[in-house]
Amino acid sequence: MERTSTDEQRRSFAEALKMYLQRANMRPADLMRAMQADGFAVRQASVSQWTTGTSEPSRHFVYAMERLLNLQPGLLSRHLGYLPTFAVSISPVDVETALLADDRLTPDQRQLLLATYRTLIGL
Repeated sequence: MERTSTDEQRRSFAEALKMYLQRANMRPADLMRAMQADGFAVRQASVSQWTTGTSEPSRHFVYAMERLLNLQPGLLSRHLGYLPTFAVSISPVDVETALLADDRLTPDQRQLLLATYRTLIGL
């Protein structure tokens, strides 16, 4: 498959995937089996490459992973630079809610960004 993402995006995706697998108490092999049970032709080598950031899964694989890991649409796919089309139907989220929900931020980073945002908009 031709790569469409950058090295940084693939690394970000890999870190997010590992984090969500850990939260779901799953290993990469468990994800592979779940995807296979869902009808996807996935090999262990592919899943390993996704979790190391050396390759990227196709979009339909990413959407399946989000579903199988019970994630909101876009939580994984955004790292590769796209959102599923059905994510558009999700209600808009205000900036403060988005900052509070961003699992890539530490609590200190969230508070700093919230304070900066509130200062910028004059709250």
